[in-house]
This record gives sequence, structure tokens and C-alpha cells, in this order.
Amino acid sequence: MATFGHSNVGSVQDYIHADHIYAARFQASEDGTVTSIKVFCGINAGTPVGRCAIYADNNGSPGALLGSGSEFTALSESRWMESSGLNVPITSGTWYWLAVFKGPDDGAAYLWVYESGEAGVNIAVNSAAPYPTWPNPFVTSGWYYNTGHLSIYAIYTPAETTITLGTKTLNVTNIQETIDIIGTQYDAWQNTVCVKKTTVFGSARKWLVDCVEKDVAWADSAANYLMGVASAGTAVTFSSNNPRRPINSSVVVLQVALQLELAGTVNVRKFTVQLQEAA
Repeated sequence: MATFGHSNVGSVQDYIHADHIYAARFQASEDGTVTSIKVFCGINAGTPVGRCAIYADNNGSPGALLGSGSEFTALSESRWMESSGLNVPITSGTWYWLAVFKGPDDGAAYLWVYESGEAGVNIAVNSAAPYPTWPNPFVTSGWYYNTGHLSIYAIYTPAETTITLGTKTLNVTNIQETIDIIGTQYDAWQNTVCVKKTTVFGSARKWLVDCVEKDVAWADSAANYLMGVASAGTAVTFSSNNPRRPINSSVVVLQVALQLELAGTVNVRKFTVQLQEAA
């Protein structure tokens, strides 16, 4: 599991009014699926209830409702409250609004916490929606300007990284990438001294990709397929959807090395593929 949002407990407290929604804007750093949202709050009387939700961004304001979570009941001490049951896909680099919605007033002073003194960080407020009906789209009735972040964050499952090479999807255990300089060296006279000079024509990326297969027949094996690609000398597409390490290159397969384990696991095949960026 991973998180995005503001997981620090802020230094400022304020009241959440009954039937009010407060939302803060955050950017996702990778693809994934939000499963729950936590907000830090507390009370000084009663047992108030609340919920959390996630909204799309609409030019810097909350827009369409993407999903809402379960109801939580605040306890007697300040703590992180969790609203679960969400199943909302998120995209790397995209902005979202995480929101908290307080239930009907039961006489409790329900507190939320945020960081103070952070210019340009604003909190959107909706005061028109009766709990627990989330407005869709969000209708902003007011702002807390330059207040800082709400203490609220989303919990999400990162998207699985898919790595493909040609027509095969690989089960990769490790990738090593290097960059080789392409050029020539030659001797030249400079101020009556013989020196080495280098002319650089460009560079080429290379990869060593460690893979594993389980219960795959040799006829269907990626190792078998890539050995054929290497023998033919044809270029194939090498791609990865990992936003932290994206790859989308045309490559040639230099070598496929099968690893023989004398005490290996039955029906498990390990191999290493050596690739070079195509010219």
C-alpha cells in the first residue's frame, strides 16, 4: 500500500460545521487505485460521524465526484479516522481533491487540523449539501485561502508494472540499465605532443533484464521467443508502464542466458536478456 496527500498532523485546529464538506488538492505520483482515505480530527463532546471522498480536479477547483467511503465515528481523543470501501483509479501526475464531510450536528465540536502559513494552498468548502449526500459535481461555496494542507491522505494500491518485449509480457525480477558512449579514439599532435583524442557520435542504452517463468511450456516461453528474435537480428519494442522508470524503446536482443540451478524449483525457468537500443 502507498499514500498521497498530507499525512502530517498540522499545527492549527478549527471547527467542522455540520453538513459541511472540506476538500484539499493533491497530486498523485503514480498510477493506482484508492481504497480508503484518512483524516485527522477530534472532538470535545459527543460521538459525531463523518465520511471521506475523492473528487476530480476542475481547473484548480473540486469537480466530479469519483468515489466516496464508509462512515466513521469519532472517538474521545484526536486521531486518524478512516473512511474505507473506495475503488477509485488514479493516474500519475493528475490532481485530485480529498474531502471530509461532517454529519448532522449533535452538539459535538468536531475538529480538523491543517498546516498553517502555506501560501497558495487553499481549502474548498461546500455548505449546501445535507449529509450524507455528496454533491456531484462539487459546488464551492467558500474558501480558506492560504491556510495550508488539511491533514488528510488517500491510501492506494499502486498499479502493477507491466514490462513487454516484442509480443511477450515478462515477469521481471531486476533491471540494470547502462549507457555506452559511441565514438572513436585517435592519436593527434598538439603543441608538439602526441595526445589521445575522442570523437563522440552518440550513445546507446543497454539493459540486463532478469526474468522468471513458472509452469510455462518451452514452446510458449518468452526465453524461447527471444532466442529466436536474437537469432533473426530484428528489432522489437521494449516498454514499461512504471512512471518512475518508463521505457519505450526499439531494441535488439543481444543474448538470452538461461540459468541452470542444480537444486532449482520444479517448473521454474530463470533467464537474463541482454538488450541494446536499436540504431
